[in-house]
Amino acid sequence: MKAQKISFTFLLFSMLVSFLQAQTGRIYGIITDETSNETLIGASVLVVETGSGTVSDIDGSFELKLAPGKYTLEISSIGYQSQKVTDLEIKGGENIKMDFVLGTETETLTEIVITAAAKRNSYANLMLLQQKSVAVVTGISAEQMKLSPDKNTSDVLKRVSGASVQDNRYVVIRGLSDRYNTALINGLSLPSTEPDKRAFSFDIFPSNLLDNLIIYKTATPDLPGEWAGGVVQLNTKEIPEEGFASLSISTGYNSQSTFKNFKSYKGGSTDWLGHDDGTRALPTELEGVSRDSFNVNSTNQAKYAKTFPNDWAISDESSMRPSMSLQFSGGRSFGKLGMVGALTYSNSPKIVTGDRSDFNVDQSQLYNYFDRIYKTNVSVGGLFNLAYKLSDRSKIQLNNTYTVSSDDQLFERTGTDIEQARYVRSNSMFYTSNTMFSSQLLGEHALTDKQIKLTWGLGVQPLDPHHPVVPPDAVPEKL
Repeated sequence: MKAQKISFTFLLFSMLVSFLQAQTGRIYGIITDETSNETLIGASVLVVETGSGTVSDIDGSFELKLAPGKYTLEISSIGYQSQKVTDLEIKGGENIKMDFVLGTETETLTEIVITAAAKRNSYANLMLLQQKSVAVVTGISAEQMKLSPDKNTSDVLKRVSGASVQDNRYVVIRGLSDRYNTALINGLSLPSTEPDKRAFSFDIFPSNLLDNLIIYKTATPDLPGEWAGGVVQLNTKEIPEEGFASLSISTGYNSQSTFKNFKSYKGGSTDWLGHDDGTRALPTELEGVSRDSFNVNSTNQAKYAKTFPNDWAISDESSMRPSMSLQFSGGRSFGKLGMVGALTYSNSPKIVTGDRSDFNVDQSQLYNYFDRIYKTNVSVGGLFNLAYKLSDRSKIQLNNTYTVSSDDQLFERTGTDIEQARYVRSNSMFYTSNTMFSSQLLGEHALTDKQIKLTWGLGVQPLDPHHPVVPPDAVPEKL
């Protein structure tokens, strides 16, 4: 009896479903692209009266079931012209096949010109420069410099193909020494940092002030002609399109010096900034004294020697601190005006050891010394650049760069002077500081629509008053 009730209920349910299906109509079809004849996926079929609808599947097919009546269909897809079917009459139980072909929607747009400056600090831009340059060019970008521990430009140059560094500061390109090479900063010549020769000491320029470093190995009309090896061009940071700020602090460990016994002497209060505060200045009694008067007369030598401070005390530090460096850079644009600034500081102590010997022609030894050098290098760099856009075709830029690099060294020598049969133990102190300041006013103007440009520049590079320049041919009569 129970089974009969279940069968009767199922029969009533089936009859009800059949009746409802007989009261609805079915619309189906395929939506394709007019040009390629390919089916469109995700095209919309909307019933305007009910607000309901469907979308085409992966085969471009669609299906709608509607109650009897008249309807309006809208068929649309992104990028295609929509179609509308009006007064579509649906009858109960009727199946209607409707295929739609949608044409591509076309619209004429006004011309849009997008202008942007290429980023000089990227590896891609450097590769593009090498490809399009008529000269043989190589270099390294700031993007690559960030991946290395190089703190100054001389370390960066060691990584450039075809260039090497002598004495950790002077560049040698294609085997030609520093006097045959030229250094530029933003297209303008850099002065020699040495008083008695034509050379630039690249160790005084911090690497994080650069957008890129480029070496030209063949001559072009826009380069100076006073070189045979190559032209090293330093391009400092440009004004950014968007504001940014970056701060990094790092430290370094040297297995030869960090946390080891380190010797030093009493210096000046500003040694940590790379400048001597006058502690090492010559006594006033020596002002105006000629070299001949000092060297020839032994009485004068003793007299003048007493004017120097007699402070040869050596201090010991049981545990030398690690090296440290600080780098900060930031920039921002204010409409037509933009600015960028950077500051870098590093202080690196290290110990260098070595054996020194000399021999006669008969191979007998003259002396055997062991040298230990306690050295502290301080590097300070600052950059502040301003740019103003006069128009869409013209801009001027003011670049200012200041760098200081100093080496404070204490030499300790021990050993035997075999020729004179005596034991040697001596100390000597050396302090060197190089300073460079560069201020440039640069202009760039597009003269025609074909990008014919006029560029010009004015540079001021005042000399350090404590670093007089001596002509190479100025040789004293007596030493």
